[in-house]
Order: sequence, then C-alpha cells, then structure tokens
Amino acid sequence: MLFRSTLDVPNEFFIENHLMGKGRGRKWGLVYQDELVAAIQVSYKNKREGLVDVSRFCTKQGISIVGGLSKLLSHMAEDMNPKYVQTFVDRRYGSGLHLAGMGFELKSEHASFAWTDITTTYHRMKFPGNSGYENGMAKLWDCGQAKWVATASSLLSSRSRRALRSEERRVGKECRSRWSPYH
Repeated sequence: MLFRSTLDVPNEFFIENHLMGKGRGRKWGLVYQDELVAAIQVSYKNKREGLVDVSRFCTKQGISIVGGLSKLLSHMAEDMNPKYVQTFVDRRYGSGLHLAGMGFELKSEHASFAWTDITTTYHRMKFPGNSGYENGMAKLWDCGQAKWVATASSLLSSRSRRALRSEERRVGKECRSRWSPYH
C-alpha cells in the first residue's frame, strides 16, 4: 500500500472519527487511493521550549493502519522541528504502551473526572477547580490519563520505527474488530 501525506485535513474528519471531535492546531493526514484514512492534529504547548502536543490522532472508522501514527509523527517532526512531543492517552481506551516503542517515555498518570448533574456530563474544564460543586454538580471519576513525552529525534530514528511497526502489528491484530480512535 502506498500512502501520501497531506496537510489538507478537514475538521469533519476528526468530528466523524475521534471521540472528542475536532481539536486545535496543524493537521497532517494519510491518504490512500485518494481517500483520507488517518490524521493527526498538533499544536505548540510551549514554543520557546520547542514542546508540541498531539491533541488528536485517529483513523477512519473500521480502518487500522500499521505504522500510520509513526508516519504522521515523522512528517510533523520534519515540518515543525520541535524538541519534544507530548501526548495524553485516555486510560479508558488504552495504556499507551505502544508509544514506548517509538521513543516516548511515560511521564505521569493521573486520575480524571467529568462533572455531571445526573442527566448530562460535562468536561472537567467546563467548571474549573471545584466550581462544579457550586453549580450543583457531582464528580464522575474515570480511569485517568497517561502523559507520554518523546524527543523529536527519537521519532525520526529507524530503530524506533522498526520497534513501533512490530508493536502496532500486535495491537492491530488485537483491536481490528473495534474502533479505537484514541492515541
């Protein structure tokens, strides 16, 4: 299969294929036979320190692309030239252990929550701090998030890419039948 990279990624792709919808930042996509099949969205978290944040990665529903994430990260690293790349994994959907094969290191894990009024659930940032309590909300705890960080040079090394492909093949076989849009 031959893929080509594109910067022309519509927000609708993330809305249709990522559980959290669209994010902010620059976008790269993988195209196969003139169809967008995977995309990543990245923005600078701290430009002075050269830290970029991967806010979204997803594939088209029902499609698994071995090596897709590493291809997109390599294009991003070549275009933006960051020093560090960070990403967060929602632990309800995965551990992120596949990122270790790409040169990412697990930096932290934290419990996370959403606010609820029993009928509707709101993102935790909708009510910063504990202000949700002041609005009659209750906290709904989940499995938390894991923060992974890599140097950009580790994303470009061939050794990291070989290890990733092996891990992505293993994960792809396990997850082929389910939709897993989280990175």
